[in-house]
Amino acid sequence: MNSAPARRRIWRWLQPVVVLAILAAVASRLPFEDQLILSADGGGEERHLTGSITGDWKQGQVVFHPSEAPAEPRVLRQDKGGSWNADGQPAELRPSMQRVFASVHPGGLALAFLAFFTALSFGITRWWRLLWIAGCNVRWWDAFRLTYLGMFFNLVVPGLTGGDVVKAVLAVRENPGRRADALVSVVMDRLLGLVALAALAMVVIVWLGGPFEELRLPMALALVAMVVGALVYTSTALRRLVRFESLLARLPLGQRLLEVDRAVLVYTRRPGEVLLAFALSLGNHFAAIAGVMALGVAFGVPQSVIGWWQYVAIVPVANIVSALPIAPGGWGVGEAAFHFLFELVGASGAMGVAVSVTYRLCQLVVGLLGGLYLLRPARRAELRQIEQEGVGHAAPPKAHVQTP
Repeated sequence: MNSAPARRRIWRWLQPVVVLAILAAVASRLPFEDQLILSADGGGEERHLTGSITGDWKQGQVVFHPSEAPAEPRVLRQDKGGSWNADGQPAELRPSMQRVFASVHPGGLALAFLAFFTALSFGITRWWRLLWIAGCNVRWWDAFRLTYLGMFFNLVVPGLTGGDVVKAVLAVRENPGRRADALVSVVMDRLLGLVALAALAMVVIVWLGGPFEELRLPMALALVAMVVGALVYTSTALRRLVRFESLLARLPLGQRLLEVDRAVLVYTRRPGEVLLAFALSLGNHFAAIAGVMALGVAFGVPQSVIGWWQYVAIVPVANIVSALPIAPGGWGVGEAAFHFLFELVGASGAMGVAVSVTYRLCQLVVGLLGGLYLLRPARRAELRQIEQEGVGHAAPPKAHVQTP
């Protein structure tokens, strides 16, 4: 009896539990009341006060009213470096999550949406070029449509059928003569994006050092593993030495795996196009980072605390962690990552969670636009069939592999 469907059903039920557990752990560390932390004075302990803020905390001067009587109100001022002090005593101000979300600047949200659409355009263009290399005659508009549908399934219908699987099934259906090529283009699109993300994060983390010191080793190992794996896989000498194709042919579905293998090797013959795809990946990531930075500014995160290069380190690491197949859409995992990374550089973890949640909601809004395609009655039966194909899709049918 095949236990794979049973395991998938169990994981589908477990995923919401995992998401809720992670979100609960993050929420337990968030301020749901305004808080003031007074630094230790003369060897004493820090004082943690709860209360309410009067004034705009983004403008650098507020009055904090402690809830514990008979404590007196405290006037807080923020210096140019982003640090707070209460009547000359170093302090840390932690606005409640409600206050943080209520005070977000709409202009920053608009800039973030513009940046995220720009990032999406880079990503669509990258996949379109990869499809062209594989010999799939797809217009840019078709790549745009399929990408949006994939985003819709990934964000709105979490479960067994992820966005990449739906993109692959749709691409295969629209290129019946090059099914293996269309499928591999989706895999290559994701791998190139991931390698560019890890490389970007690694370079900046090594350059910045400081609070990112503890991230250097895991990021370096991840990047080296991806690069070495790619070099070993594409090495003609090594493949001949281990008789790679013969070994692959002996595996279950060996002939289909050979077709996929040949489709992958098509990209090694076009190094210039692969470099262009890598450059488009960097454009995609830089635009997304700019969007997250716009959200940070909209929420009032001082640029003196988290500047551009800190975001260039934070966002790729958080996105890599969010990409782990733990929770649908990265919910919970991404919030925990942003909370940790914001605190790592000396910012408020609550701000990191607010930025992460809003970032994910922006992606949700963008992905929902793909749902407009689903409103067409003629597409409902087709999409139900795609869902079934995506769940049971183990390998592509046999296809011819040629360079365009």
